[in-house]
Amino acid sequence: MNLKKSIKAHLLLILFISLIPLNLLSQTKKQLSEGILDLRNHDFKKGSLSLEGNWLFFKNRLLDPINLNDKNILSKGIKIKVPGTWKKQDKKNLSRFGYGSYLLKVKGITKKTDFALTVKDVNSNFKIFIVQSNEIQELGGLGKPTTKKETSIPRFGNFISDFLIEEKSFFILIHISNFHHRDGGLGNTINIGIKNKIHEDFEGMKYKRFFTLGIFLIIGINHLIIFFQRKEDKGSLWFSIICFIIVLRFLSLDSYLGTLFFPPGVLAFSINYKMRYLTFLLIYPVFLEFLKFIFGEYVHHNVLKGLWVLSLSFSLVTLIAPVHIFT
Repeated sequence: MNLKKSIKAHLLLILFISLIPLNLLSQTKKQLSEGILDLRNHDFKKGSLSLEGNWLFFKNRLLDPINLNDKNILSKGIKIKVPGTWKKQDKKNLSRFGYGSYLLKVKGITKKTDFALTVKDVNSNFKIFIVQSNEIQELGGLGKPTTKKETSIPRFGNFISDFLIEEKSFFILIHISNFHHRDGGLGNTINIGIKNKIHEDFEGMKYKRFFTLGIFLIIGINHLIIFFQRKEDKGSLWFSIICFIIVLRFLSLDSYLGTLFFPPGVLAFSINYKMRYLTFLLIYPVFLEFLKFIFGEYVHHNVLKGLWVLSLSFSLVTLIAPVHIFT
């Protein structure tokens, strides 16, 4: 393969893979007000509903689900926007570290409805409850939210769970604690919808992600073999490294790297976040090395050198510092 064909093949490959959609969830939005969501006129056949808007937030309190009918307790909640971190919304009174409860009342539901919800990347752990009348259903979560750093278990990633609604209204209660990340709170939206549709979209998105990951892995191995056969073809080496970096980033984004080798905890959480940032920092100089091999003198040596110095400097900080510092 001559140089021009090689350039076209590599760049078209990058373009093709970058266009593969990774988010298949069809979503609609309905703004919340004062911690209440009215769904009387909502059609879930259009897709899942993104719960964006004002929730009630109780700082430094992990509310007992039994007490949600106590108006004195509920009156102490403050409005907080979701998605968003609690520090950015109340800089004077809320520390980035701590714990709290998010509460949303949902009404106007048809009885006997099977729902499911999805959550992604809560900093840095959470547990979800569905409360209807006097019935409390714990959906689970990721990690372990507690009032102390020593007993808190951080973990991020994708979460899905389903529940049956037998009343016209119910509460969504979320316990969150953060002692390990720079920001605490619901930084991403929660999506709710009909059980079958949510699971279908969630599984489809997961399969698409792993399909894309498999493409990058195969291409990376293939180009590494090409390099070993022709050592002068440094472009294949750099391109294979790009593919492997992307594979590692895929795994770190979904919290697979740390938990493959360690139980959920501070170490696994730290490994995933460090790899998430390292892959982001290192892919730029590696990609520029690939372009330099193709275009030669058009990529200035000092520019490449400066980018390596910058990337490696930040990478060193990422390796040494704890998560809440380098993030």
